[in-house]
Amino acid sequence: NVIQKIESLDCSPEFTSANFSAHVENIKAGAVNRDSRSYKITKDGFVFLVMGFTGKKAAAFKEAYIAEFNRMEATLHDRAIPAPAEPSPAERDAYNVQCLMEHYRVFLEAWTQQIEPALKKLESPLVGRLHDRFGDGWLFLNSLEKSLGGKLLPGQSPRIFNE
Repeated sequence: NVIQKIESLDCSPEFTSANFSAHVENIKAGAVNRDSRSYKITKDGFVFLVMGFTGKKAAAFKEAYIAEFNRMEATLHDRAIPAPAEPSPAERDAYNVQCLMEHYRVFLEAWTQQIEPALKKLESPLVGRLHDRFGDGWLFLNSLEKSLGGKLLPGQSPRIFNE
């Protein structure tokens, strides 16, 4: 008896109220009036109910349900975005040079705004030599960055990890 099965399901009260709606109708059969109970069942309620049934029709439904689930899973798996390839050596080098340039900018700013003026006030002989070193370092880094950037292939970018 399907109604007895519905009423004896071990699902949560929330699932029951969301998926099984009882209706009672008074019907007349000859000289006798009696209440007839029926249920409106959602798709989810139907699947839950049928999964508890046995027999050839229930087995065929379960097999079809499993096959469709597997088909949908395969479709989703096929759409999965592949993991990006490991960064190439050129991408890693370009990233490292970019990081080095950012650090060098900070040093160069500290040099030009604070250290060099302070050393000039002290009349330090280091001012001229360090000034030239910082300037040369900046030129070399710019040249290296341009050189490495030109070695990146289309679609490559400076990186050290998968994005």
